[in-house]
Amino acid sequence: MLGRDADILVSEATYADDEIEKAAEFKHMTGSQAAQVAQAAQVKRLLITHFSQALSTVEKTLDEARAIFPKTDAAFDLMKIRCEEIELSYKSQRLYERCLGGVFDCALRIH
Repeated sequence: MLGRDADILVSEATYADDEIEKAAEFKHMTGSQAAQVAQAAQVKRLLITHFSQALSTVEKTLDEARAIFPKTDAAFDLMKIRCEEIELSYKSQRLYERCLGGVFDCALRIH
């Protein structure tokens, strides 16, 4: 499975559960579906993004995702996540240390 055991999974969650038919029609996911993927992949953290313009708020989608996968957050434009804010696996920590010469300072930027 793509993303298995990832430290962070960034997934679209365009629709809330009450629009699951619309999500299927337009080949998108709901927050709950993204959370189910995160749970099945056994990731440490889920970051949902790509929300429908028709939604007045992302809280409903976020709440639905968190009901299944509590370590879920909603992304926003130009969001930055510093690696030290993520519970990185030992494997990821070793990779960063090796690639960055022992300097553990990086960021994930959402566009």
